[in-house]
Amino acid sequence: MKFVRTCIAIAAMTPMFASAALSAGQWSVGGIQQICLDSGGTWYGTTFSGWGGTWTPTPVAKNYHIYGNYAAGAGNDSMVIKKKTNTGSWTEWRDDLSFQTVLSPVTLTFVKAVCDPPALAPQGGKSNPQQ
Repeated sequence: MKFVRTCIAIAAMTPMFASAALSAGQWSVGGIQQICLDSGGTWYGTTFSGWGGTWTPTPVAKNYHIYGNYAAGAGNDSMVIKKKTNTGSWTEWRDDLSFQTVLSPVTLTFVKAVCDPPALAPQGGKSNPQQ
């Protein structure tokens, strides 16, 4: 009987964990890439090299904002993520506007508390994180 009560308690708490607020740690972005959010407000890509920027550890209104660059600053990213659902939109563009894309909706999913180091090499020849 104790096992059944434990399973029921865990099942009841699962939605709470699924919609937990963004916090420091490693997160999957739409199952495409992974990023490490630092508690100080910076982030970096653990699966795409040279990718990182800043984020708002405290949401602005009802959203978190994650923005940064890749490709030595020529590529740009902006994510607006809803606080309650960890879903939102992910926009990427190149400075010369040769590449522009929006992925919506995108979900951020918590992976683990201790992040992998920043990616050191390009991932499979990809030229932008959304590929």
